[in-house]
Amino acid sequence: MLCILIQTSIFNHNQRHYNNIFRIMNQFCVSAQIFVLSPFILPSQSNLSFTQYQINSVKSLKRTLNGIRSNNVNEYVFTYVTGHSAKNGLKFMYKEYFNLNFFFELFKFNQIIVVVDSCYSERIINNYSKYNKHLYISSAKKNEESYAAQMDEFGIYQSTWLVQELIALKGNIIEFAGKWSGQIAVRGNVDIAREFFSE
Repeated sequence: MLCILIQTSIFNHNQRHYNNIFRIMNQFCVSAQIFVLSPFILPSQSNLSFTQYQINSVKSLKRTLNGIRSNNVNEYVFTYVTGHSAKNGLKFMYKEYFNLNFFFELFKFNQIIVVVDSCYSERIINNYSKYNKHLYISSAKKNEESYAAQMDEFGIYQSTWLVQELIALKGNIIEFAGKWSGQIAVRGNVDIAREFFSE
């Protein structure tokens, strides 16, 4: 399995985004080939081996993902994306906006699970239904904000409710989707999660 973890934020007050990359890594990617994409190199919070890419634009994000796809033929792809969003897309370093349509097109022949942890995240992808091997989970519907969690003594959030809930359910995406499908966007084929995480 490929595990692709993307965070698009900068500045210290976004600590929750950086932390969640490693929480997701340690929960879902133990036996996977792991790639981390971020505007800056993240200090490791994991004992797992992973490859990290520093990306400085949406163009470099797309180029890096294309390289990962070209050099890896694994059928299963798990992706977690975290950062800030507006109603016109994910924010990259507060400078550019993008959606994930290109990602689904790039990996259209793979079985993929994409989890997007940001405000308005149902808007980030609108062609998920083209392929029956895809599952898309967002932390918020198209007109809703998502929620942070675990504020520290300095007033900085250290996590998000989505990651907290996934970890509480020990990564059981099918149970998660069933519990939260009325509150968040769960689109695509939930059953493919059985293929990813079958014991």
